[in-house]
Amino acid sequence: MNFKFFLILFSILLIIAGSLGKNNDHHKHPKHPPHPSKRPHPTRKHRPTFKPFPSPKPKAQNVECGDDDE
Repeated sequence: MNFKFFLILFSILLIIAGSLGKNNDHHKHPKHPPHPSKRPHPTRKHRPTFKPFPSPKPKAQNVECGDDDE
């Protein structure tokens, strides 16, 4: 009795596995490339160029006016 139960269970599992494998292999849909209007467009933003050192800026000279009030 134990052997019959195992045989029935094994046959059911084989049938299920076979049908799943057949369905997956038979009903595969080919992957089509997306329509050109559906493709994401590359970003056209202008990237700032990387500058390793900042450009030298003229320093403001600290010059005092000659107003001497005593």
